[in-house]
Amino acid sequence: MGVGQRTAPTEAAEARPINLLRALAPFLLIVVMVALFLAFDPVGGLRDVPPAEALSVDRVTFQPDLITLTVRNDGADPVRIAQVQLNGAFWSYAISDANLPRLGTATLTVSYPWEPGLPVEIVLVTSTGLTASHTVEAAALTPGVDGSTLAVYTLLGIYMGVVPVAIGLLWYPALRRAGPRSVTFFLALTLGLLAFLLVDTVAEGV
Repeated sequence: MGVGQRTAPTEAAEARPINLLRALAPFLLIVVMVALFLAFDPVGGLRDVPPAEALSVDRVTFQPDLITLTVRNDGADPVRIAQVQLNGAFWSYAISDANLPRLGTATLTVSYPWEPGLPVEIVLVTSTGLTASHTVEAAALTPGVDGSTLAVYTLLGIYMGVVPVAIGLLWYPALRRAGPRSVTFFLALTLGLLAFLLVDTVAEGV
């Protein structure tokens, strides 16, 4: 080997730092961009607007002369609940925490003589005067957790989950003896039923 000639391992060793720098360059660029963004805050001027408050009622339960609400703050800013209105009138209430941070939840209870089957319009008023409304079309007593309720839900679970699987297992020996055309027919029928249920569910939700 002559003087000044480099071996292949030497050239590979010299190329490793260059390849490493090329691999780290995008990450370094991202770090620099994030640092500049945090330092100069280019969108800071867009925040000088009134807070966009958004409240939602996740759950409503009815007990005799008592309504319980689960409220969530869907907005980007903290919200304070100041008043509660039911069917056009303000009512006193109790709340676990009136100050809701972003995505925070609170439980609100109101003593109200609601009537079964009649609608209840709920309006939450924040400290800034903005309102969030939720309407219950027909009030009904919320079932409690007891033996009869658990038995009903257990029976529904058996009918909806266990019975169809058991019927399918009973049909499995017959399907094994059936020809390919029969299997294809049953698969097409199943897909058609699933497609119908999907379309019906979407239509009901619109």
